[in-house]
Amino acid sequence: MKNYKMAIYPYSEEVSPILEHIHYLNPQYKINALISPKGWGYFNKTVELNNSDPKISITILSSLYEMAEDTNCIFIPEFDATKQFEAEMIDNINLVISRISKIICAAFLKKENLEKLKKICLDTNGKCELEIKNEIKTKNDANLEIDEEYSSHLEDIPIPIIVIAGMWENTDKFYVSLALRNMFLNDGYKVSQIGSRNYCEMLGFHSFPKFMQNSGIDEAKKVILFNRYIKKLYDFEKPDIIIISIPGASQSFNSKITNRFGILHYLVFKAVIVDFLLMCTFFVNNSIEFLNIISQSCKYKFGCPADCFHMSNLSINFSDFELLYDAKEMSFLTLPRQKVCEAISEYYKNSPISVVNVYDKTNMVGLYNQIINKLSVNTTINIIS
Repeated sequence: MKNYKMAIYPYSEEVSPILEHIHYLNPQYKINALISPKGWGYFNKTVELNNSDPKISITILSSLYEMAEDTNCIFIPEFDATKQFEAEMIDNINLVISRISKIICAAFLKKENLEKLKKICLDTNGKCELEIKNEIKTKNDANLEIDEEYSSHLEDIPIPIIVIAGMWENTDKFYVSLALRNMFLNDGYKVSQIGSRNYCEMLGFHSFPKFMQNSGIDEAKKVILFNRYIKKLYDFEKPDIIIISIPGASQSFNSKITNRFGILHYLVFKAVIVDFLLMCTFFVNNSIEFLNIISQSCKYKFGCPADCFHMSNLSINFSDFELLYDAKEMSFLTLPRQKVCEAISEYYKNSPISVVNVYDKTNMVGLYNQIINKLSVNTTINIIS
């Protein structure tokens, strides 16, 4: 297996969960550089790769030209930027393509930009491999889609299932899933895990299966197929617990911002019995009633109320409800995480549904203990106390 020294380009906060849990990264890849445009506000900052041995710190660069000469791989993560930036990014990659032997694209690029990237790699005559994560099907994906045996019953999954859902995008689902993985593995549990991003195999677990977002498959059949997918993971990996992180948002916001109506979440909850639901939400200051309404909504839509909320530092401006009702796009503020933790401590300490911020270690331990306590009561699985 070939080893790669990898540059992550463009770097943003979307990448921080990987750096925080770098020990899960496939040893085939070593992060050699982090590159972010100067206007994004990360240039020249130093990032520490946590849980690396020895400790590694990387200073963020502003150009591919600045990366070390032996860097031979570029990883393009998901990012939020304009179509024009995408095109400029690919032009920048083209300028250093002679040094690169592999490009891993996890971003959902616009069609013309993706075609341009494909052509750049094709023109190297095989010297640079292009791996497009959202076009890759796992063995399980393929087997399930061509499976001719289709029946309407659901298979029993006889171990606890934890689901991490999000009221909105960018509410830390991926970081939360890695933090939970870390806690369970450190306690000696065997974990099967499905993540919400399309490159989870690079971190040692499974990306969310592609067939669930295939418009050519009947929605009722997707429920059965996802149930069979989880059963096959259970049969093959023999885990103590399964963690599922669902891509996208659990509900629409208004008639124009629909978030695909939360249909993917609905299908997952119909496919498996969920033992613990962790809902990731945007920041809401002093509104226990609002979170209770969301939990009740989950109960009636999905058959499972929220057991706990992770409150992210993404804040929506609710000052003008009439504007929000007609909004075609959402604008957000990013708050300091310390402010979120302070708000949780002040306003949510008496909430009937626990509220945490997983970036706080004390909150994370409290969440983990809550999960263990609930699963110890509700299951006959040997949960270590």
